[in-house]
Parts: sequence; C-alpha cells; structure tokens
Amino acid sequence: MVTGHLYDKEAKRQLIGKGEERKLGQELNCAGASCFKLSFIIITVATLFGAIISLILVARTIKFYKRDMFKKKVL
Repeated sequence: MVTGHLYDKEAKRQLIGKGEERKLGQELNCAGASCFKLSFIIITVATLFGAIISLILVARTIKFYKRDMFKKKVL
C-alpha cells in the first residue's frame, strides 16, 4: 500500500516535470529507479531495525540458553 502510493506520487511528479497534466482515467507510468527508491529505503530501514532488535534479544538471552538443561546431550 505504501509502495503503491509512493509510486503514484513519483509518477505524478514525472508527469508534471514533462509539462503535462493527468487526464481523468489516465494510468500513471513511472520510469527509472526513482519510482521505487524511497520504498526500498523504507523497507531497508525497517529490516535493519528488526535485525538490530533481534541481535539485542540474542545478546540478552544467550546466558539463559547456555545453561546445562539446554545443552545437547551426547550418548
């Protein structure tokens, strides 16, 4: 949903940059890497944030999971 909104916004910007106006019912077409650039940045930041939070949780629980009862038993 966010990606579609940002794509349409960039397509409108490109259309205005050409000196044209959008007609009723006209599809929006975007060309170039700028169409999805902001979407990719947002997704990347969200992924990095999740990875950092995950690493923090691993660091906080590693001591708990290293206890004897969680070690693999070898017969």
